[in-house]
Amino acid sequence: MGTKTATVLDVQMNVDIITGESCSKMLQTIVQTLLFQRSQIPFCYQMFRAIVNKIKAEMAGTEESKWGNYQLAKQREVAIKTLEELQTLFKELAVIVENSKQNVQAMVLFGSTVYTAKEAFVINLPMADENHYAQHHRQGLESALKQITKQIILAEELCPSGKFIGPTNTFMLLGLVPMCRTEQSRMSSEVIEYRPIENYQLPASCQKYVIDVSVRGVCNEKLICCKRMNVFSDSFQSMQIEEMKEVMNDKKQQEVHENPENMWYQIGKGIKGYKDVLIRGKSIWNDGL
Repeated sequence: MGTKTATVLDVQMNVDIITGESCSKMLQTIVQTLLFQRSQIPFCYQMFRAIVNKIKAEMAGTEESKWGNYQLAKQREVAIKTLEELQTLFKELAVIVENSKQNVQAMVLFGSTVYTAKEAFVINLPMADENHYAQHHRQGLESALKQITKQIILAEELCPSGKFIGPTNTFMLLGLVPMCRTEQSRMSSEVIEYRPIENYQLPASCQKYVIDVSVRGVCNEKLICCKRMNVFSDSFQSMQIEEMKEVMNDKKQQEVHENPENMWYQIGKGIKGYKDVLIRGKSIWNDGL
């Protein structure tokens, strides 16, 4: 992928177990942080979402003829569209990652097109443990996600190199084992496009970053909870069945890690970064309807 040397950042997440849900939230948090850091949105994602939703509610409760400045009204519509496209993307990512039975690798591209990307962020996520339920391991998750955000923002390795890019298009790719049409249809939705990009390579001029996420805080011994708890501990047969399932799951996870034949799948289309425009000294953030 390209000829430039990749910059690597190791990020640690302090949780006991990685579930499909925590893996999904981890990826969304990293993408949201990169969007703000690379000036695709003017504020951090949570603040951008809150302000745009407030603007959307105000516009819905006001007649179009009373919106005031026409250009500012159009800017508000652009901001609302940007947020809606991001929310759709994150919703689709959650469905795919939480239901994935394999190691998830993601890539965020910033540039005019997929094939002319200026920056690429490859995100390597840890394997989710299928033996645990998400609702049993949510304690401390929000705190861990905040730590990830902090690590990325403060990382000198991710400082923009070369010419500043500014608002451009954002593309989301997932590296997965090639899927048949039936499986693609099952994992896709009617809202967003989900298509493979065969033999994809980054352009030679693209700056590549790699974010390796590891889990800090997992005990050496596997936690005895969720699906690992035997209600009838005196039932030898029940224990044997659970042990066989555990061996099969471990084998599947090992096979996934050893399978290098991943293909990049583009999730949706490019999302245009929001560019803040001053109109007669005013912006949508400081001017009412």
